[in-house]
Amino acid sequence: MYTLSYSPRKLSLRSLLAQFFVHHNPFYLLSALCMIAGCYVLNLALELHAGEVRRLLILIATLQFYELLLLALGLYLIHARGMFRDGRTLLLLEVVFLADLMFLNAEAATCTLQAGLAINAVLFALALGKVLAVMWVLSQRFPVGLYSVAAIQLGALFAVPCLLKFLEHDGFVSSRQFYAIWWVVGLLPVLFEVQRRLCPELHERELSLAMPGLGRLYAILPFASLLAHMGMMHWVYRTPLCGADLSPLAIGLAISIASKAPTVRLPLSNLRLLRVALPLTSLLLASSYPRDLQFNPFASNANYVITPVACAAIGAYLAYVYLFFLRHASYWIAAGAVAAAMILFGPTPSQIAIQIDSAWSRAHEVLAQLLPRTAVQWGVTAVICAFAFLGLGAALSLSKAKPQPAAAARLADEEG
Repeated sequence: MYTLSYSPRKLSLRSLLAQFFVHHNPFYLLSALCMIAGCYVLNLALELHAGEVRRLLILIATLQFYELLLLALGLYLIHARGMFRDGRTLLLLEVVFLADLMFLNAEAATCTLQAGLAINAVLFALALGKVLAVMWVLSQRFPVGLYSVAAIQLGALFAVPCLLKFLEHDGFVSSRQFYAIWWVVGLLPVLFEVQRRLCPELHERELSLAMPGLGRLYAILPFASLLAHMGMMHWVYRTPLCGADLSPLAIGLAISIASKAPTVRLPLSNLRLLRVALPLTSLLLASSYPRDLQFNPFASNANYVITPVACAAIGAYLAYVYLFFLRHASYWIAAGAVAAAMILFGPTPSQIAIQIDSAWSRAHEVLAQLLPRTAVQWGVTAVICAFAFLGLGAALSLSKAKPQPAAAARLADEEG
């Protein structure tokens, strides 16, 4: 009987490099990095002023053509050739450009409002078409819910720069206007939870995606890009970013994980900790705010001032009700509304302290007048108390049930 012995050959550096390029194909990543670097350099070199959008349009058109190549090649490799690794790489790179991490839509909006609206409307329509193509090709049943959430996130991404340009006055946007927009942006994650609660069948369609993680990334990454855009807009419009601006985001994230099932990486204990900690984090963030964010709904009375802390407290209270007391939410909301009305329209803490002090002073005066002072008064008081205690004792005795004869005899024997 013969035995075959095999001694593996030592792979050469050339073979290792060939295997690396075949399996990982780094040229896609290098291509995307070159495009990102080129966009940033050209964006800085354009030196755009108001009304100068021609050069920016050339850059946007070039980038859109590059995105279409990424999208078409990625979907072709997955659908026609079955090359999931390379196709997924291309689609992951495409979502980076889709979310406008080069801030070209914001750059277009800061030129002129009219040009920004037109350009961002076109880019938004193209983005919807790209996401539609990806989810249509990768799914057996089209995930309507996931697509709608992605569309809303993309809509906010392209609308916010135009809204801020509309609100801008002499190059500034007020901190109060930014704070209101942050509430809208921060509560966008709640859309995921609303969809799971109202339309669970739409959420289940995500499972029909060939790459569910990639589909969710197309819905989540635009929101991350929106946060980056908001931070950059604070710098563009020279409005400081404060902790109160981020407090709505903590509330929105807390509600968005209400129905999230525990996983190996995120067990139930960590989920509960996040649900408790995020609303508290919102309160801590809201404590840092400029005086411009204070709002007085009644100009005639300076006692009623609404602050970001009060807004965060209301949001955190509603978040806790939804997370832990949803079954009895109507009672908790009613109680919270009564408490909020008492705080808003009721007396202030200083007024309550003054009233308590005044009531205590009056009670002390009345007690001082009622207390006897002379020996005759003390005697009369003692006699009156004697008759009063006698009446109370008689009433207590008469309220008892009449004992039976056998029980009465036994009680007499025990006492005798």
